Amino acid sequence: MALGLMNVEKQNVQVSLANNNMTGLMCSVTSCAFNKENKCCNNSICVGGKLASQSSNTYCSSFQEAKFLVSLNENGKNSVYIECEAENCIHNKDGECSAENIIISSENINEYNDTMCGSFEVSIIK
Repeated sequence: MALGLMNVEKQNVQVSLANNNMTGLMCSVTSCAFNKENKCCNNSICVGGKLASQSSNTYCSSFQEAKFLVSLNENGKNSVYIECEAENCIHNKDGECSAENIIISSENINEYNDTMCGSFEVSIIK
């Protein structure tokens, strides 16, 4: 298996991929029930923002506010399957994220639409 490595300078975190079928995911949305030490406990996530033209137009539709769910006893995963609805993202390949690594982040966290895919890159808008 090939290993991919990404150095996230902003938070000095390295995400190592163990297999190429999944995307490396770093999540800084600490109010999400699936977030464990900046990793996601969910097996898959969905990045929404069908007509997004910039990162702030995207969101993690899998976000669940931690205060409404019982804390998960799972370990965070370095990589997960990512469904991508952002049609204008260069990494969207037939509804799946093809980026080696992505970052899910947020400014103010009250709902899923306060999150965003920090790795969104606009392709030529169709």
